[in-house]
Order: sequence, then C-alpha cells, then structure tokens
Amino acid sequence: MARVTHPNVERNTYAYKGPHIQNWTQNSNLTAIVKAINEEFKTNPPMPEGVSQPAGGVAQQQPATQFENKQERYSGETVILQKPFLTELKKKVMAMDANEIQSLSENTNMLRDLYFNQPEVEKITREVNRLVKDVSDQTNENLQERHQISEMLEQYDTKFA
Repeated sequence: MARVTHPNVERNTYAYKGPHIQNWTQNSNLTAIVKAINEEFKTNPPMPEGVSQPAGGVAQQQPATQFENKQERYSGETVILQKPFLTELKKKVMAMDANEIQSLSENTNMLRDLYFNQPEVEKITREVNRLVKDVSDQTNENLQERHQISEMLEQYDTKFA
C-alpha cells in the first residue's frame, strides 16, 4: 500500500486520528463511527503521497459531523417519558381515612407499593428498564467489537510492520 496524506490520518501511518475516533467511548456506537469515517473518506479521500490535491487546492474540510466536538453516545430511538399525573393514586389517597394515611406514613413499604403499583408508574419503570438494557447490550457489543478490532490491528501490525 502507498503512503497517504489526509488531515485525519496520522503522518507516515494508516492510523485514523480524527474526531470520530478521538471521541470514542465504550458507550459509543462503533458501527456509526466506522460509517462516519467511511463517509468522511468518501467525501474527502486520503491522497497518495506525492499526488497533487484535486483541482481547486487542498481538499475541502467537511462540515462538522454529529461526532465532532462532543462525546457522542448511542442514541437509538427517542423516548419521551412524561411525568405521571397519578390521578388514580390521588383518588385512592383522598378516599383514605386518617388511620390509613397514618399507616402509609409509618410503613414505607406500603407507601412504595401503593405508588409503584400505579399503571402510569409501571409503564415508566418498564420503559426505563428497557432503555437500560438496550444501553447495556450496546456497550457489551461495542466492547466485543473493540476486542476484535484490537486483534485485527495486531495481525495487521505483525503482517505489515
């Protein structure tokens, strides 16, 4: 392979050093980062050393992407969690007599059960648990991919160093 020049390729190597990889964290979506780097190279390809830049001078720097200048996290679907109105809970509490309310204030388990057994709260709890699982799964997937990429880089270094 010929040596290349590109603003985001480390000089005298083939290593990408641009913002897409610099902002990588274990919670980043590795597939999205690889696609972003691929798009960058499609629009502003690395040039072999010694080859003049395209007509018009130096290759144009592309506009900032979603990964530049911030830590991009996996952002899957947008979920809007609305504060529950708890109208049923309010009705239940209003219907309680003084002894029942006193029992609630003395027994935190009973109070917690009353609150968390509301359909609105159960729905939010399920959604939050699903989101946490999705993030955890994405993190594990990225860590596996990171390990595979590290192994591939070691093989590449061994073969071409």
